[in-house]
Amino acid sequence: MCGYDPDAPVAAQWDLFLPLRLPTPNLRVVNQGATRWRYAKIRDDCRTALMIEKRRHRVPPASGRRAVLITRYFGGRERLMDKINWSSACKPLVDAMVLEKLLLDDSIEMVSDFYRQVRHAQLRGVGVRIQEVG
Repeated sequence: MCGYDPDAPVAAQWDLFLPLRLPTPNLRVVNQGATRWRYAKIRDDCRTALMIEKRRHRVPPASGRRAVLITRYFGGRERLMDKINWSSACKPLVDAMVLEKLLLDDSIEMVSDFYRQVRHAQLRGVGVRIQEVG
């Protein structure tokens, strides 16, 4: 979690949980041809899950810069992804967050994004912590 500061001043925070598994980008290295549709399906699945959680937690549309911590909960025989694979696997999720207006944009000026993975005995899915930062 390079750079994540849990003690930074935060105006508002929402913790969402998506019962999804984001596949390694090694399965969809290019966004063209048949793999393009795989990416779109993953993004749309993320968008649907975000829509549900956004309503449940009453998350307002982004009006400025936000920090996002995305956590992969995995276990059993699943393996830890390397840093680049995990952050790349989150691209469809981040794009879905922009489409759902949880982020204004995915540019470095509008979002501080951080990624981690946690082996868990029972929990499987993706945790998304969204913070309003000043």
